[in-house]
Amino acid sequence: MSWSTVVPQLPRQLWLLAAAAFVNFLGFMVMPFLVLYLTQVTGFSVETAGVMLALFGAGNILGAWIGGQLSDRIGPANVLIASFTASAVFLSAIPALSGAVSVGCVLFVLAFANGAFRPAYDACVVRLCPQEERPRAYAVYVVAINIGAGIAAAIGGHLYGFNPSMIFYVDALTSLLAAAAVFLLLDRDALRQTAAADVGKAAKPSQAPYRSASFLIVCLAACILEAIGKQSSSTLPLYVSSDYGMTPQAFGNLLTVGHIAFAAAILPLSNWVKSKNQLNMAILGMGVVALGFGALPFGSSVATLVMLYMLITFGQLLFYPAIMAIVMGQAAQNDGKSGAYMGFYRTMQAVAGVAAPIVGTFIYVQASPEALWLGSAALTIITALVLGLGKMAARQIVSESRP
Repeated sequence: MSWSTVVPQLPRQLWLLAAAAFVNFLGFMVMPFLVLYLTQVTGFSVETAGVMLALFGAGNILGAWIGGQLSDRIGPANVLIASFTASAVFLSAIPALSGAVSVGCVLFVLAFANGAFRPAYDACVVRLCPQEERPRAYAVYVVAINIGAGIAAAIGGHLYGFNPSMIFYVDALTSLLAAAAVFLLLDRDALRQTAAADVGKAAKPSQAPYRSASFLIVCLAACILEAIGKQSSSTLPLYVSSDYGMTPQAFGNLLTVGHIAFAAAILPLSNWVKSKNQLNMAILGMGVVALGFGALPFGSSVATLVMLYMLITFGQLLFYPAIMAIVMGQAAQNDGKSGAYMGFYRTMQAVAGVAAPIVGTFIYVQASPEALWLGSAALTIITALVLGLGKMAARQIVSESRP
């Protein structure tokens, strides 16, 4: 295997963006300790902290939508700079606040800024990267943020033990460094040009993302998988403790192994995915995820759980690079609306991420854990069938995303 098959030959500006994302996520140490800070340091009740987390989720959803719209109006690079800078300002303000209303408002604005980052980054990839390299461009982004967030979690624990306020100040510093990198080093002219692979294509009339049936089907598939995948951090810990006898420490180690495996495998696997039919790869990935979750009620040993969790991770590795390539391909086809398309996609993902723990825990408690896992598997299969057997809509997906 040559070095180029592992490390993709992407435009230099795209590597700069990935480096900026890495630096930003190096400071991603607030979220793992936010509930602890709100309850232990500021003295809020668990219920109040829950309301604040709900505000954070709402801000993230709104930020994803407006961030996509702004990327088309003022340029994705400017949205990135504004997002990083606003994050730094409001992160620095939190340790000085003590009132529930003021902290809640700041968290909402902070989440808005964080939400705007993702569609702006995606819009930059659409404009900078040729169609056939977008799966690997997404893979580089995933590796960068996973490594950055992994390092941040380790450092954040020590900083929180030393002085809880330090996590906000360090996070703010890394956001400022990321803003400076984009402001000083990113080539704005390159962002104004279309990707080389898209030059000369017959442009189709631009339309709003919610008016494209094929795009809505793709977003639906991504949202379903996002919501089901989120069960790994909400209902699955309860289930493995009661039914598999796994300790919290062992489950935490399993999650860490999963994250490391995902980051390590996504680059070579995305290189393989890019040469295949991306729609077929997305459908295959959904099938593998469905198999992993659907088999959970039939296992009993920790070894079986580890195998199923790694199977789910493998399915996600097949699905996400392929679905992102399809989404970005459709965004690139709508000249002047790439930010709106990526913003719509990220907004739906954010909604799924917020709703998933609520719906999952409700089914888990009111019905049964088995109903949740089997229902998740069935819903994933049905969605995969809609994606694959949508006849005219599915054929349009392939034609719109083909280089």
